[in-house]
Amino acid sequence: QHTASLADTALFYSFNTAKRYTSSGEQTDFYRSGGVKREAVIGNYGDSFNGAAGMLFRAGIPFDLVTELNIEDLCRYRVLVVPTGACLEENAVDEIRDFVRCGGTLVADSETSLYDEDGSRQENFLLADVLGSTFDGYRRYGRHDYFGLDPRWDLFAREGLPLIPAPLAAVDVAPAKRGDVLARLCPPLPGRYAGAPG
Repeated sequence: QHTASLADTALFYSFNTAKRYTSSGEQTDFYRSGGVKREAVIGNYGDSFNGAAGMLFRAGIPFDLVTELNIEDLCRYRVLVVPTGACLEENAVDEIRDFVRCGGTLVADSETSLYDEDGSRQENFLLADVLGSTFDGYRRYGRHDYFGLDPRWDLFAREGLPLIPAPLAAVDVAPAKRGDVLARLCPPLPGRYAGAPG
């Protein structure tokens, strides 16, 4: 009762995404055939959320869990992590946008805000203005394709990793003019043993 969290990072869990962002109307203990059936699911919400929580936990970063039910007080955080928050309701979109305008850092991936709360895909990310990118379709990659990292970003340089494997499927985005690009797809290789990407 007389305690307060010292966390300056929040991890967002979306009930709407958990219910509707599925590849096949799967049934769970909580939802019966609630998913919107889609041909190609780019992200896996459960894996993405658990991966983000695990990453924060292993890095020793204290975090609070935020959902659609308690999203109103985001400006008290410095960082908001939204792992594959695909199906966001209008209130959540507005609160996340206000958070970024308050100076907060948004970490989001995959199809975050590409669907409304009912699972209907939009023409663009609902948060395109704060993500710094626009939706530009989907792309399939080969098992031997790579992303090249911008050398200005020291994320993987310390580990000697100038290239990272591309996912088998991903969302293509067009960066805003003022946006920084972390990585770009290397030209596709004709085969696994064709040599290093250039």
